[in-house]
Amino acid sequence: STFMVFTNNSVTFKVILGISMKKSSFKKVFVAGIFFLLSIIYWGLYFQIFISVLLFTQYSVDNSLLNPSQFLSVESLSVLFFVGILGKFWIYLDKKRMKVEDIDKFNIAFVLLTVTFLIILVSILISHEHTKVSAYGIIFAYIILGVSELSLSAIGLSMITKIAPKGFVALYMGIWLLTLGVGGKLGGFLASFFYISDSDLGLSKANMSDGLDTFIVIAILTSIIILLLRKFVNKNV
Repeated sequence: STFMVFTNNSVTFKVILGISMKKSSFKKVFVAGIFFLLSIIYWGLYFQIFISVLLFTQYSVDNSLLNPSQFLSVESLSVLFFVGILGKFWIYLDKKRMKVEDIDKFNIAFVLLTVTFLIILVSILISHEHTKVSAYGIIFAYIILGVSELSLSAIGLSMITKIAPKGFVALYMGIWLLTLGVGGKLGGFLASFFYISDSDLGLSKANMSDGLDTFIVIAILTSIIILLLRKFVNKNV
């Protein structure tokens, strides 16, 4: 079950972090745990585009422009387009002595994720009751989502090399990659609460709106927590 998966992975993480803590400072290992947890929450929300949002685009979005799988390609193209631009932007800020710390990039990822869900939600709310949602809002949301993904995933492994205790870099990299799988499980768990009807457009819109409200609240609360932890994390990276 999903609960057992979370429990088993939680125990595994605690054991690994506990072992590495013996050879490193408590605070640095704690910071690593924070990043791992944030990654799990992020992917749990992000993977909605492959679960609840994907079903919604299939049944309740106008597919005359793009079909559901092609909507996903928009996000991939956004990643390819912005990866170089965003990388150069971080370098530019570093040169101007306005360095964006890793924890800040995580926060940017959550803020943009919130914007993504808000765009989809607004697209639903402005659509007529018995009319499918416009594809343009979904496309714009997926472009933003691509930048969000880059803000977090692109820095992941390089960040781990900085915060992992000596002798545990490879192991911590493995944990980082494992957070994607755990996040996927979390995503499935969250999506299970929101039924997307394939025959009742009004019900599909209402349930997706409820789901988006939930995802937005989770993302905003996580962003606030990141702000509260920012000083501690930057001090101990």
